[in-house]
Amino acid sequence: MSKHPELPPEPRPEPGPDPLPQPPVPDAAAPATPTVRINAVAAPLPRKTHVRELPTLGSMRLTTELREEGIDLRSLEDRFPHVLNQVSAEWDTPKAALEVLDALLIDQRGGRQGFPDDALAALLALRRCCVERIARAARR
Repeated sequence: MSKHPELPPEPRPEPGPDPLPQPPVPDAAAPATPTVRINAVAAPLPRKTHVRELPTLGSMRLTTELREEGIDLRSLEDRFPHVLNQVSAEWDTPKAALEVLDALLIDQRGGRQGFPDDALAALLALRRCCVERIARAARR
């Protein structure tokens, strides 16, 4: 018989997520190297984002410039960034920008659904602004 009383069994850990792997313990002879440990996990995106759905610097510049003039392009910026990117790519050449806007506003292929009212209003405001720029250039 043993002189020591019998110890109760150790409690088992609750099942759960695997613990994060620990960095190896450095050897005393090896030089110390910093170890980075990341504890956060990024949340997944709600859906895949296509590159054309991201606003370009040109469209952000145009949005800021026209917002100062009282033209609100948020509906295009939020729901149709690729359309705003198309217009902003030609914005420095008013006649080319007007052609892009007319192609967007006039159904030339048939069966097009069209834009919601707020996006249509933004496109018409862009067109009006473009026509004014062309008229100002013609007067010079």
